[in-house]
Amino acid sequence: MGSLKFVNKNFLKIKTRFQDSRVFISTAINRLHPIKIELDKDLEDKLLKEELKPKKHYGVNKVPISKLPDRIMDSMKKVVGDYSIKQLIESGQVLNRYLFARKAPLENETIKEKVKEFAEIIENDPKKFKLPEVPPDPKNEILSKHYMEMKRNRIDQLLRQRVYAWQAVNYNDYQSLLYLFGRAPQEYASLIRIFNEIKRRDPNFKPTSFFDFGSGVGTGVWAVSEFWGSSIYEYYLIDASKSMSDLSDLILRDGSLNKPTMVRNVYQRQFLPSRNIKYNIVLSSYSMFEQPTLINRLEIANNLWNKTQDYLIFVENGSNSGFKLLCEIRDFLIDLKGKTNEDAFIFSPCPHESECPRFTLNDGTPCNFEVRYNTLPFSGTQKILSHLYSYLVIKKGKSEANSDKWPRIVRPTIVRSKHTMCHLCTKEGEIQNIIITESKHGRPTYRCAKHSNWGDQFPINKMEHYEKPNLRLKSFIEKIKNKHNGETENNIDEENKTSQ
Repeated sequence: MGSLKFVNKNFLKIKTRFQDSRVFISTAINRLHPIKIELDKDLEDKLLKEELKPKKHYGVNKVPISKLPDRIMDSMKKVVGDYSIKQLIESGQVLNRYLFARKAPLENETIKEKVKEFAEIIENDPKKFKLPEVPPDPKNEILSKHYMEMKRNRIDQLLRQRVYAWQAVNYNDYQSLLYLFGRAPQEYASLIRIFNEIKRRDPNFKPTSFFDFGSGVGTGVWAVSEFWGSSIYEYYLIDASKSMSDLSDLILRDGSLNKPTMVRNVYQRQFLPSRNIKYNIVLSSYSMFEQPTLINRLEIANNLWNKTQDYLIFVENGSNSGFKLLCEIRDFLIDLKGKTNEDAFIFSPCPHESECPRFTLNDGTPCNFEVRYNTLPFSGTQKILSHLYSYLVIKKGKSEANSDKWPRIVRPTIVRSKHTMCHLCTKEGEIQNIIITESKHGRPTYRCAKHSNWGDQFPINKMEHYEKPNLRLKSFIEKIKNKHNGETENNIDEENKTSQ
């Protein structure tokens, strides 16, 4: 009995530590079959020789807490006109919350299915919906027509109550200002982190052209020019809203149309050009939710693919809806790549081209990442906030570097005494929750794990389970299972006695 108490106490202790049951199960399996890890050899040698610090290992994509460039913030103060900056920030945050909670519009087929479903619900319980229990005789045209109108009204009511009503956002002059003050800092921060990884992993990349679909207030230009401003000589910006484009242009001109733009050769348009001129970097950030159908989104993705010379980038809010939308585009582009036999691969965040394992887990959480940024300093105390985003970077050409297949850390690293837990998305298309210790995996690997964060790559070339499982833990888990099964059987016996 004492041993069962010990088992139960330890079970609850571990389960409390890892609240998510999936993490608990995965951790138990990982301890049962410890994972052998092979750190990148070149990195390991440099760590052992102390030529490189673990906090600067090859997979780290650390960026400072982001803040908008001073020249951009100076321009923002000049473009507000007669509006109060404080009011613009407050109303901008309302718009920001609305946009983050937004969902993609339902397809027509889905809406038709919902109408059919609600019609059946009403027919099965007409009294609840204040309809006659027996429909009128079809021969009585007046009553039948009235009945059908009432039924349609009830269906419309259910649609309004239970189905997300997507609406396009009309970005007029005022709405564009709200977007600028409510969204620019966090969007800029996410792009800085994405571009930083490209710059770090591809240091010889020197783009000369940049194409931004859904350019909005210009965050893409601000961010990309921080990394390659000296080499890019053409910025081609597309946004359906003329107000957005005008505001973007005014900001780049320091708030005055008489001044030149801060970067050279900026071209603003409202529609995608038909000509297929290729650009080194093609970006679509926070813009796909404005498309009314999946077909529209995939047509745009196809168009942007054809315009890409090197890097194609998609960014959306890190919500379930944003993640799902990006997965649709990801699957489409992988299929398109196969059909056209064009060399390309997913540069980040995925180290594989299989189905996203988040869908396999089906735990209701998206594949997203976090970036920290400074709020605007215009209204009192400046704060540091975080923003969740999902993204996809595809690179044209062949994958040649081992780092392209390094696992990605997809949740915050948990550092404890003498061990570290990392949640990794691997090149096999699986999510592995692994516990790394110095005694089992060596000092270099352990120290790299301690200094790795959410969104980094983990520089290991090989992961495999040891052949011999942890027999002690196996026995421990068996005791828990047996105890649980025994309690279940006792409960069933008690219920049977009660029923008799």
